[in-house]
Order: sequence, then C-alpha cells, then structure tokens
Amino acid sequence: MTQTEGWQIIRKQLEDEIQMEINDLVDCPNEEDEEHKQAIKAYRKVLSMVETADKEKQDAAKAVRKE
Repeated sequence: MTQTEGWQIIRKQLEDEIQMEINDLVDCPNEEDEEHKQAIKAYRKVLSMVETADKEKQDAAKAVRKE
C-alpha cells in the first residue's frame, strides 16, 4: 500500500504540511504555538498509522506464507 503512487502523493502532501506548520511555528506569536504543534503531531500520527498498518499487513502475509 505505501508503495502506490497515490500514497506517495498523499505522503508528500502530509510532509509538506508538516514543514509549513514548522515554518509557521517559528514565526508565530506564542499564543499560537500549541495550535501548530498539535497540527504537526496530527500529520505525523497519520503517517505513522499508515506505516504501522502496512508493516503489520506485511508481517501477517509473511506469517501466512510460512504456514
């Protein structure tokens, strides 16, 4: 799944959003820090969830092939 062209496009967009949030965080007023930090965490969480699900799928497929 993570090797598909569609996922690669989405992953790139998420990584771009993360970078924009980081850039905004550097220049924003202190009262907006938390908003940008939460957005960064959310984007990273999505990336992590997909990568974890893909790894679990691959591990399950390997286990089935061994049986």
